[in-house]
Amino acid sequence: MPDVDTAVTNSALWAAAGDALGWIAELTDEAGLIRRIGKGRLCRPVSWRRKIGGMNGATVQLPEGTYSDDTQLRIAVCRSIRGDGSFDTEAFAKIELPVWLNYSLGAGRGTKAAATNLSKRDVSWYSNFFTGGNGRGYVDAGGNGAAMRIQPHVWQTGGSAKRSYLGNVIRDAVVTHGHMRGILGAVFHADCVAYALREGRVPSPESWEEFIEDGFRSVKSALESDPQLSRFWLSSWEAESQKPFGHAIEATINEAKQLLRRLSVAIESPSFDAYVRVLDALDMRSEERRGAGLHSALAAVSAAWLYKYDQIEFALVEVVNVIGSDTDTIATMVGAILGATSNHAPEWPIQDHAYIVAQAQRLARIAKGASEESFPYPDLFSWQAPTTQSDGVGKIEDGLAIAGLGKIEVFGERWISGNFSWQWARLPFGQTVLCKMKSEMAGVVPAYNLPPLEQGKSRSASKSQDAGVLHQEKLPLNVSEHFKKEELDLRSLPNAALSHNGRLQKGRTLDMITDEVIRNNFDERVIGVCFLECLNSEEGIERAMAFSAILAKAHLARNRRNSRR
Repeated sequence: MPDVDTAVTNSALWAAAGDALGWIAELTDEAGLIRRIGKGRLCRPVSWRRKIGGMNGATVQLPEGTYSDDTQLRIAVCRSIRGDGSFDTEAFAKIELPVWLNYSLGAGRGTKAAATNLSKRDVSWYSNFFTGGNGRGYVDAGGNGAAMRIQPHVWQTGGSAKRSYLGNVIRDAVVTHGHMRGILGAVFHADCVAYALREGRVPSPESWEEFIEDGFRSVKSALESDPQLSRFWLSSWEAESQKPFGHAIEATINEAKQLLRRLSVAIESPSFDAYVRVLDALDMRSEERRGAGLHSALAAVSAAWLYKYDQIEFALVEVVNVIGSDTDTIATMVGAILGATSNHAPEWPIQDHAYIVAQAQRLARIAKGASEESFPYPDLFSWQAPTTQSDGVGKIEDGLAIAGLGKIEVFGERWISGNFSWQWARLPFGQTVLCKMKSEMAGVVPAYNLPPLEQGKSRSASKSQDAGVLHQEKLPLNVSEHFKKEELDLRSLPNAALSHNGRLQKGRTLDMITDEVIRNNFDERVIGVCFLECLNSEEGIERAMAFSAILAKAHLARNRRNSRR
């Protein structure tokens, strides 16, 4: 049984390997696979060509080991986990997802629609009730786009038997997916990866039933204990879906149990076509079910169970060669489960191998109680998401940068189609992304849209540009600057309002609560809910007084600044 460091690292690497292999066979037939790689069967990641950017996009040459949106979003989740193990849901939803649209590869419709809607300033991670162009929107989003990325929440707990990852998995899932198949599919896969990490083996079919019967029912109580989900998200979800949340869970449990009965027949006699029988039992080569979250999670653990005694390479090759299924996502989930049980890392080439290892080891150290560094996101109060995909990349004083993430160094071939181009870029921390850019780039990434270390460079660049084009000479102040300029001293507040580190003894910090109100433009409903959160905590009166004082100063500062413009 591998130790935590090895298990987490190998889970991350095999997940990326499955994605890189499976993406080559995604959404094609045998003839299409031959066009992509010159033969009709995949045996390892290879270099291949694919058109990206839609109908008006460009056909690019992808190096061997190139991963798709599955691993891109998993890496984004890793970055969004703070050094203390908490999940920065706001940064993931409002920075990572909108910026990801610029460099996304193989993204699904539901996740792209969710990310696009989150670009709007008035949409929070718990209010992302988007409407699709085909009439299907957030509450119909039941795809596997959440399930494929939630492994980092499990990794940073070491596969906790107490399921301490559950709350963050739910938060992560509901940012983009509102259908119960998407949410509970993510929960089911998290439980599978946690079991594999904790026990060093693939969970058995008996465990699958337990994950469904007990694990799914615990989601409602976990959700109700989350202040933002219970007070903001739940009532809106029930109004949009026109059903009680608990009833939707029970309906999905019944659906999952029916699927388990079919699976038991498919896997009872392992043979060369057992995995094909699994997909047929789940109806996963049909358009309606191919990318469903719950179905993908069940297919992945079934494949892991069938191939648990085989080399992981063999398992992934078998999975991705069933053309017509969601090859990359199922393979990435299989890799995450089997990798957690293995002492052996993949020998295949994997894009950003070193960065994936570094992130996995960081989360493994958090699982063992270490305090790690956090990614330095821009201040969310000042942040403005790019308005289009290509606007994510712009100039700074000494080169180019991608909003939210920092300076980039472009390299390799440049593919041009119309007014846009695509080129590989390397970020300072080790990730590489295939960026979409305007062929004639004129825009600047404003200082407030960059990590703190890059802000001075961008501000210098913006001063040299035509102010009539950029309209960014007056940079918004962040929350801490509000308080500094108005000389609000937190030490002058009642001592009982804060603990020794400024954190409420239970729940969120005062900074987190007041920042939420400010980001929502002092919305009356948000103020009321957050005020009650303070009031209902220990020493609630003193904390409510501190909350009121901070908000009053922030509101006055905003009014004064607006009156000076």
